[in-house]
Amino acid sequence: MTSSKQDAPAHQPPPREKLTLYCYLVAVIGCMGGLSFGYEGPVVSGLIVNPHFLHIFEDSTSNSNTQALSSQTSSYCKLNSAPLQMYISCSFITAAVATAAAATWTDRFGRKNFILAAAALILSANILQTAATGKTMLFIGRLIMGLDQGFATFTVPVYVAEMSPASLRGRLGTVYSIATTIGQLLAFAINQAVYAGGAEHGWRIVFAALAWCPLVILILLGAVLPDTPSSLLQRGRVLQATQSFTKLRHSSSHNRDQEWMGMCSEADKIIDTKQQQQRQQQQRNSSSNSFGAVPIAANCADVVSAAERG
Repeated sequence: MTSSKQDAPAHQPPPREKLTLYCYLVAVIGCMGGLSFGYEGPVVSGLIVNPHFLHIFEDSTSNSNTQALSSQTSSYCKLNSAPLQMYISCSFITAAVATAAAATWTDRFGRKNFILAAAALILSANILQTAATGKTMLFIGRLIMGLDQGFATFTVPVYVAEMSPASLRGRLGTVYSIATTIGQLLAFAINQAVYAGGAEHGWRIVFAALAWCPLVILILLGAVLPDTPSSLLQRGRVLQATQSFTKLRHSSSHNRDQEWMGMCSEADKIIDTKQQQQRQQQQRNSSSNSFGAVPIAANCADVVSAAERG
């Protein structure tokens, strides 16, 4: 009886996933993307009670006293200015439009390219608002920021999820959410410090204080990291997808081959669906042209090992 218990194999947990340097960099991208999104959203809440910032909108208020907004001791009804209300809300409109369009465009152009473009444009929007001399520059910067925030909000979490190992996908996705909350906290803290300081151009610090650093890091990491293997496969770039996958998954990963074949199979399904939709569109347009492609999964069996040998 004792020997049978000793001979019985003990249950052992699966070996811990070994991470490559690129996986850690993906986590940094999630963190920087969350910080940027969390900071840019509520940062305007501190500006609408800053008298020096409100001075820019005074000449457009219906109040005959041009000093009413900036000299008002109470914060109540300081938003009684149509241009100021439009400035606050315009970014939400462009962000909604961008988020709706991002799903199609990221499939066509890739996740990495969208993150790079969004980070560069948000950075330019912050520079524009920091150097603003009037409402026009503020409005243009706010519109650009909303547009690119919609792109980044959709793309960064998808990029992190597609680049992460299955065993760590939830944890790396949580990094984005935590960083977003930290960004919101920092936005309120910086706004309070600027308001308490009372400097005439202190509101410009709000746009420059924390907004630039995460975006610069996103651009630098985007230049180093590859696009996601799933996105590359769906666009028919098998060799680049193989190179990306081998950088992201350690050679000792126990389910590496299964994950790769699963990606290839899923990419085949997506491509088949797109081909069917294209053929249906061609039939509706009375076109005789047909579209065909070799299934990706048929050529993926040994592609990882071949890339490693090369």
